[in-house]
Amino acid sequence: MPSAQQQVIMGQMHRGHMPPLNAAKQAAAAATQTIAASQNAATSNKNTAAHQQLVQSCKLPPSTRSFQEAQSELNQTAADLNQSAGDVVHASRGSSTQLADASGKFSEDFDEFLDAGIEMAGHTQRKDEQIQVIGNLKNISMASSKLLLAAKSLSVDPGAANAKNLLAAAARAVTESINQLITLATQQAPGQKECDNALRELEAVKGMLANPNEPVSNLSYFHCIESVMENSKVLGESMAGISQNCKTGDVPAFGGCVGLASKALCGLTEAAGQASYLVGVSDPNSQAGHQGLVDAIQFARANQAIQMACQNLVDPDSSPSQVLSSATIVAKHTSALCNACRLASSKTANPTAKRHFVQSAKEVANSTANLVKTIKALDGDFSQENRNTCLVATAPLIEAVENLTAFASNPEFASSPAQISNEGSAAQEPILQSARSMLDSSTHLLKTARSLVINPKDPPTWSVLAGHSRTVSDSIKGLITAIRDKAPGQRECDYSIDNINRCIRNIEQASLAAVSQNLASRDDISLEALQEQLTSTVQEIGYLINPISTAARGEAAQLGHKVTQLAGYFEPLIRASVGVASKLQDHQQQMTFLDQTKTLAESALQMIYAAKEGGGNPKASHTHDAIAEASQLMREAVDDIMVTLNEAASEGGMVGAMVDSIAEAMGRLDEGTSPEPEGSFVDYQTTMVKYSKAIAVTAQEMMTKSVTCPEELGGLASRVTTDYSQLALQGRLAAHTAEPQEIGFQIKADVQELGHGCIFLVQKAGALQITPSDSYTKRELIECARTVTEKVSMVLSALQAGNKGTQACITAASAVSGIIAELDTTIMFASAGTLNAENDESFADHRCTHSNSHTTPNRSTDDSISIALHTALSHLDKRNTYVRMLFIDYSSAFNTIVPTKLITKLRTLGLNTSLCNWILDFLTMTLRGESSCTPCSPKTAKHDSNTIITFADNTTVVGLITDKMRQHIWRSLETWQCDVRTTTSQCDNVNKTKELTVDYRKRRAEQARINIDGAVVERVESLIFLGVQTTNKLSWSKHTKTVLKRARQSLSPSGH
Repeated sequence: MPSAQQQVIMGQMHRGHMPPLNAAKQAAAAATQTIAASQNAATSNKNTAAHQQLVQSCKLPPSTRSFQEAQSELNQTAADLNQSAGDVVHASRGSSTQLADASGKFSEDFDEFLDAGIEMAGHTQRKDEQIQVIGNLKNISMASSKLLLAAKSLSVDPGAANAKNLLAAAARAVTESINQLITLATQQAPGQKECDNALRELEAVKGMLANPNEPVSNLSYFHCIESVMENSKVLGESMAGISQNCKTGDVPAFGGCVGLASKALCGLTEAAGQASYLVGVSDPNSQAGHQGLVDAIQFARANQAIQMACQNLVDPDSSPSQVLSSATIVAKHTSALCNACRLASSKTANPTAKRHFVQSAKEVANSTANLVKTIKALDGDFSQENRNTCLVATAPLIEAVENLTAFASNPEFASSPAQISNEGSAAQEPILQSARSMLDSSTHLLKTARSLVINPKDPPTWSVLAGHSRTVSDSIKGLITAIRDKAPGQRECDYSIDNINRCIRNIEQASLAAVSQNLASRDDISLEALQEQLTSTVQEIGYLINPISTAARGEAAQLGHKVTQLAGYFEPLIRASVGVASKLQDHQQQMTFLDQTKTLAESALQMIYAAKEGGGNPKASHTHDAIAEASQLMREAVDDIMVTLNEAASEGGMVGAMVDSIAEAMGRLDEGTSPEPEGSFVDYQTTMVKYSKAIAVTAQEMMTKSVTCPEELGGLASRVTTDYSQLALQGRLAAHTAEPQEIGFQIKADVQELGHGCIFLVQKAGALQITPSDSYTKRELIECARTVTEKVSMVLSALQAGNKGTQACITAASAVSGIIAELDTTIMFASAGTLNAENDESFADHRCTHSNSHTTPNRSTDDSISIALHTALSHLDKRNTYVRMLFIDYSSAFNTIVPTKLITKLRTLGLNTSLCNWILDFLTMTLRGESSCTPCSPKTAKHDSNTIITFADNTTVVGLITDKMRQHIWRSLETWQCDVRTTTSQCDNVNKTKELTVDYRKRRAEQARINIDGAVVERVESLIFLGVQTTNKLSWSKHTKTVLKRARQSLSPSGH
């Protein structure tokens, strides 16, 4: 029969195989046999391969018990075996019978312990773990053999030297071996490793909460809240699963729940760290950090890896596999470096750095390609010549990588942590405290669960687990509350609202003082200085509209900074506005300034309320419309007060603020990285075309007004300033979206050149207002106007190059070319001294504006209808506006022209004699029917704020009216009517002349009727305009019904 040790080795030992020992001799004999077996096994214990062979040959019996039952039995049999070892030591001091009984008991306990150990080995999942369990069982067997041998020696010779000490040492060795097995079994138990891994992961993420002055992730604040909510739900379910699986003994499910809980806790910690960073950096007194352009550590590691790989490549002792491995390392790191250079070049706004990164990436890529070629040759033939060639090829690569690494280590490209203020740190603390408490209590919970899964029948431990679970739940609740309460920007929005409300009360008090004419004048500063202060403040407020709108829709961390900056401008705004109003003599101007300032403050207040509601949450889409509406109202308020300021400044020839505004708009073209565009290049191109044409038309009008009405130059200069500011803003976005980049650079350059021309034009306008009779200044202004128009054509050419299929640019460029031609003619007249005012009228009042003319062939009634409706709708988009449309019917329109009167008028305007004679001959032949030329396209002209559209014998006058204009427009229209009749001898058919009023305002006043030669023009709600049913709502429904009815009648005789 095999010994106990042999039974362990063969894997066939079970209870009852070892016979009881009835005498000390039998015990000694068994011990002697055991020693022989253990000595044979000791050598194999040191050889892992022998252990693996042992386990492979050992057929462990299948486990019929749960892990907890096997663990409990192992612990009990280990305690019994340890007690039996002590009894053997104690019996050695007694009789031989006592020693025999103790040895027999020890053998039985050893037999039971081996059964429990093999049962535990069957629960292990991995082969190496089984090897360790079997190895520990063999160690215990060897220690037991030594114990019995020492007991035998002591019973044979009780007086032997040191025999008792050897026996006691053997007993301690048995105890230590048993403890090692119990520890190993506990560590290798299912669920224990998962708990240990989870504890290590929690320890690792604690560093995120130590000093959160750098972003932990790319999550926004509201994404952090969502992450906390999702992970807290997962954690709650995992904690319930841990408790339930401990009770049922489902150890694999327990391990899975522990893993899920660990991931959820790491996610909670990451979200808490990122949220605390965003809270701290959103404080107005904190300074946000920024991510570096490149990771210098990545470059340094890649440099080191590439150099080591190159050394292995050229090492004569390198094997082919080592060469291929080194080549793979080189390719991997050089590819990563090239990608990093590409990203860095796309992010930086520094052209020098951009070129350096691109060039460095090319050098690295080229040198890598050359090295790869030599490696392929070396792989085919490992000769010394190929190794030398490979050595030569590594030198350029190493040099290129070292140069790139040195350039990337520039401090300019390094990251910088945020500077969190004391207030920001205080705001972070509730979030951090809750997160730390969550981690600590979760750590204790996992340790307790690790103990319970081994011994689930321990009521005190269950109570401890329940306590830790409650602490974790409370910590997560506190974390969610802290994150929600500390949302970035909310506190700053409240402070800003209070500040602006206080400013509104101050402006209301100033308005009351102005009404009672008790507004005290400021004598400590000049009016010009106050106007400059007010202008700069309003401009800065205008620049903050888009950043606040963007932050309110999705950048919570920036919301507090932006609203605090906005609110900080309103106190100086109120002081400057009240100061300007106090120095004005005109009461109406005083009230205009104060009212517009109050409107701006109220629109800013509405903006902050909308931003506070949005809170920077990109998913709060229900607030985005309100934010957009508030932004638009605020822009309109800024535009209104800027127009008033520019007009007031230009009336006195003070154009410094306008020049500064243009210069600042030019400077913003080159500011850092452009904001993220919301549209395409075509969108920005279309807007730029509109503003470019507006600048060209205004420049032409300034040229004519310089001769006829210099006092109006201030308003025109203000218009140029406003249009250029918008053009520069759109130009920056167009340049960012243009492809290729060279087109974008050209657009920026041309817009900046146009800015210089606008500055000179505005300066000359101011100078001419001061000295209106200075002919030299007039000529300079005319030259500046021509220069501006030419530069507008350059901008349009650059835009056309950016999108060659855009017809708008081609049309606009053609229109501007026509303006340049007209300017050439007008400059000729001005140089000859024949461009003079007559009866307070100017050339611009009667000319056919080329930029608005539609003289392209093949256009007819559609153009007339489109021009009229577009003119009306464009005007109605503005506030406090309405339109009065007069549809005039002339009797015998083409037959009543008096050519001689018309030629007299043209000669008065300065046309030379030969041109007038040609026109006279042409009209004379036309009236006699000798010419086939007939009007085929609509003509447009402007008379004050009236747009006059003529097609064939139909004339439509579109009166673009604001509250400020009132009825003087129509009085000037009556003058124009008389002038037309005087020139053409045409007579109005008043019965067919109709008026249509389009008014969308809520408060409408009764309008005076139009009177022509004593007859009142009929006012209608709808009429047929060139075949189209037109209503006073500019609706197509009536016309659509009419067309549909005609179509039905054509299709069916019954009309159904």
